[in-house]
Amino acid sequence: MAARILSALRLRKRLTTLRTGWAVARAIGSDLSARLRPAAAIPTVAPVVEPPRRLAHPATAMVQTAASPEKVFAILGDPKRIPDWLVIHSAWSGHPPAELAEGVAFGQRVVLMGVPSEVRWTVTRVDEPTVLWMEADGPMGTTVGCYLSIAAASSGTVVRIDGGVEGDVLKGPMGSVVARSLGEAMQQSLQKLAALAETGSGEAHSATAKPVPTVRQPRRAKPAPIRYQRTGVDIDAWTPVIVGVGQLVDRDNTTSTGKDPASLAAQALRLAAADAGVPSLLSDADSVRFVASVSWRYADGAAVIAEKVGAAPQETVQTTQFGGDGSQRLINDAAADIANGLVEIALLGGAESGGIVAAAEKRGDELPWSHGSGAPTRVLGNDTGPHNDAESAVGLIAPIFVYALLENAVRHRKGADPATHLAEITDVWSQFSHVAAANPYAWLPQTFSAEQLATAGEDNRPISAPYVKLLTANLQVNQASGLILCSAAAATEAGVPQDKWVFVHVSAHAEEQWYVSERADLGDSPAIRAMGSAALQHLGLTIDQIAHVDLYSCFPSAVQIAADALGLPIGNPDRPLTVTGGLTFAGGPGNNYTSHAVATLVPLLRAEPESYGLSTAVGWYLTKNALGIYSATPPAKPYKQIDAGMRMQRPTPRRVLIDYTGPAIVDSYTVPYRRDGQPQAAIISALTPAVREFSPSAVKIHAQGARILLRITDADLVDAIATGDLLGCRITVDGPNKITIDDDSFRLAVSRARRPK
Repeated sequence: MAARILSALRLRKRLTTLRTGWAVARAIGSDLSARLRPAAAIPTVAPVVEPPRRLAHPATAMVQTAASPEKVFAILGDPKRIPDWLVIHSAWSGHPPAELAEGVAFGQRVVLMGVPSEVRWTVTRVDEPTVLWMEADGPMGTTVGCYLSIAAASSGTVVRIDGGVEGDVLKGPMGSVVARSLGEAMQQSLQKLAALAETGSGEAHSATAKPVPTVRQPRRAKPAPIRYQRTGVDIDAWTPVIVGVGQLVDRDNTTSTGKDPASLAAQALRLAAADAGVPSLLSDADSVRFVASVSWRYADGAAVIAEKVGAAPQETVQTTQFGGDGSQRLINDAAADIANGLVEIALLGGAESGGIVAAAEKRGDELPWSHGSGAPTRVLGNDTGPHNDAESAVGLIAPIFVYALLENAVRHRKGADPATHLAEITDVWSQFSHVAAANPYAWLPQTFSAEQLATAGEDNRPISAPYVKLLTANLQVNQASGLILCSAAAATEAGVPQDKWVFVHVSAHAEEQWYVSERADLGDSPAIRAMGSAALQHLGLTIDQIAHVDLYSCFPSAVQIAADALGLPIGNPDRPLTVTGGLTFAGGPGNNYTSHAVATLVPLLRAEPESYGLSTAVGWYLTKNALGIYSATPPAKPYKQIDAGMRMQRPTPRRVLIDYTGPAIVDSYTVPYRRDGQPQAAIISALTPAVREFSPSAVKIHAQGARILLRITDADLVDAIATGDLLGCRITVDGPNKITIDDDSFRLAVSRARRPK
């Protein structure tokens, strides 16, 4: 009897398994047929009326819907429906408009690239049901255009938006990035609009990340330990090793022949496989990973490069769209997955085609590249927006302004005057240029003296004090890197010589107080300090035992703050802080710089197998931080990925006051410049005195003052700040963006600036 029951249970289990398998097979087949079914092409329809202007950084989006033009326009022309379809809408600024009629003006709060901003729209033309034009004044003198066209088509309606952005602050690569982000937001908005018009629901069909099982299982049982011949030590079979690296620089900016980032990354991965001596690593990879490109976005960049190199991976992984920490986090995550047996061979590719994109935009050319389709298995990283309202309101909306503000905070900590500090940071950057000059993969392999770097001129214009162009990251580059990571067992089975192996010993990551204005000290990074301490403590090393260091070097303030947090000296030529030359000279390929740093560290560590190398990476404004430590000597402890942010003691965040009048002390400032070399404004960070808050039950004392951010546009005052030194000055905040400087010496400088010229 028991035997019959057991037999019946086994049969039921087999039938259940078969039914489940058949259901899965049908689901896969349905998904595959949907993927293979060609998408309906959207007919290219010219605007019903040619837009009144072409903005400096244009963007276009189109969608086709079965709804009639009248039904589409009924939604477009109704201000109450704007939040239902416009994805950048955050809130109204003041009262929403009653209607969208020609001449109507209204304010709106929008979020683009995670940055909150306030814009003021004016409706410039309405031809129902075919035309709706609007133009907006944005922050810092920017202009936004949105020219909607609704045209009847054979199978419904084609809705088109021609628009874009322009403004002095957006000249250069930043404008291209903003325009591409705006174009993507416009496309998403039109998809929601089409869904609303057809079904009344705003849920448009769009690709999302494929679901990942809650518990990921090892690929196979762990193999026996691997004998490492040089040391005679047996190491764990799942020890993560870097076995191949590749880098390239492509100076072809021709529209027809210039390569897109995925093609460059695939080429770099082929070089990495050749470096490992085993080309089959590409086709055998079970994980392909891509550092999200800023210059050209992909739906699933890892899938694109997998196809190009002949891989059929079990997973594709991509980093969040913005963040220089992404390349290091991708390495760290791959090493962790290998150490846990989840991955055996991982391909990591990253690239930017910023030079080609900028050149094509300047020529007005359309690039013949694809964005791919689908979605990655996983997206790695934190994509929270980088600014709060107070920062956006004063124009702290781009790295160049924020890092310049941090630079003067570093100077304030040192107690240095502007000239002395500029001499120090240009000397550091001069040393970086000498490293780049010897780097065959550097974009600008040229040496510069400290004096050359400090001198503003036509090719080195002031950007945001104290920075000139040659003290900033160079984004207009075409560069790529490829890294191949394996388990020790997979590397052995593939036949990779052990003298190619570089071990990932430990990694760490930590997030700083997210919004810069809320940080207790603008010139310090407790997160980097905690991250470095945790990683070194795990290995039982001191920073002095790390022979090769590459600190993320988008701007001098990033290097100085990181060096101070890690206990490294600044400006010592015998202790270089870069192996590539940094983001100014080696190149600043979007999110992918640190992959180049690691690819440069690997041959150094192979040549000195007893030495250690360290790389750091930074996202946003020292906000997202990551590091890795490597050596060609096997680790004494298993690899560990440390979330140092979970255990660090964080300083109390500062409150940021929007409306404040009263005394304050300047703890940092910067002066952004126009392209003609004239100061545009002064952005000031000031600290209020300690605050007492009274309530019926208690008196609460804030030991540290709050922070107030100000944007000064009075020309005479800006000139005085640009030529003087406002650090540590006592001021009185008289109202929004209005101050009186209370220090006698600075008052004299302002009065001189106000004299008739």
